[in-house]
Amino acid sequence: MNRVKLPSDQGRGQAYSWIILLIVAGLSLSITSAQEWKVVREDDFARADGIEGDLKAVYFIDQNSGWAVGLQGLVLQTADGGQSWEKVDLQQERVRDLWNIYFSTDKVGFITGTSGLLLMTADGGQTWNQPELNNRRRITRAWMVTEQLGFMVGENSTVLKSVDGGQTWLGESERVRVGEKRTNLDDICFVSLTEGWIVGSFGTVMHTTDAGESWEQIALEEIDHNLYAVFFIDPQTGWISGQEGLVLHTADGGQTWNQQETDAYDDLHDIVFIDKQRGWAVGGDIFANMILHTANGGETWEPQSGGRSTALRSISVHKQEETHHIWIGGGAGIILHGQAN
Repeated sequence: MNRVKLPSDQGRGQAYSWIILLIVAGLSLSITSAQEWKVVREDDFARADGIEGDLKAVYFIDQNSGWAVGLQGLVLQTADGGQSWEKVDLQQERVRDLWNIYFSTDKVGFITGTSGLLLMTADGGQTWNQPELNNRRRITRAWMVTEQLGFMVGENSTVLKSVDGGQTWLGESERVRVGEKRTNLDDICFVSLTEGWIVGSFGTVMHTTDAGESWEQIALEEIDHNLYAVFFIDPQTGWISGQEGLVLHTADGGQTWNQQETDAYDDLHDIVFIDKQRGWAVGGDIFANMILHTANGGETWEPQSGGRSTALRSISVHKQEETHHIWIGGGAGIILHGQAN
């Protein structure tokens, strides 16, 4: 019988030391190889500067100019790539929660919020005016398809359309009685001049192929989750993120949607990809943030660390030469920055 010689106590100690070193090295490799997120801003109550509040959206026009909006009319602006942020006073008579900021060009942008709030700028944010909007529902997202044609979506199935560059908006909202189910529309994305997608609560997915003249309701089998974000990297390849860690993926232009495994339980409020393989989804709650990353088109999703425990709401990506700058905004005024080549 061949006998295996056990190491002496000293040998065991050396072996265990090597094992521990290998484990630590492996952990270090996994940490340093992951996306590193830098907290570039968060609320600091010790400053007592009056600039505190949860952020709902962040958007960068270029590598230097960025904006963030949130509750109680909070608007922040940076002109130095996020190194410093200043509070912007929109001089609104009535303070309302702001839900989204979006720029269709480096000059034309929109801020949307509760009670039908819509603000528009044509000079890169130096001045903001209030376009004509006969709607009092919360507006969650805006999207300009062309310089003249645009859409907005919001609560109570609100879909609004502009054909004059955002100066006037027409559309309808559902009239819902107390106790009835309210369908909120949370995101809109156009993949071409004629084809677009809308997602919302209770598994709502809407699709147009005629530039919004009509919208078809898409039935998702066994999916009744609230859907918060939709993103397409090209007309065939897209993702939807939503309630309780839900991520759906299509590779055939939305004819079929397949659920991807995330092992997450928290809501995923936004999702973005920089190519067909690499993407991020963010969410969480007041107790923990959630950043998920995939490097294989969503076949697997891995969690990443992102600062203090607070829900993350929004992602913005700007590409500068060969580097993608990625910005994440969320509760407690947090703004994270990361890079990917």
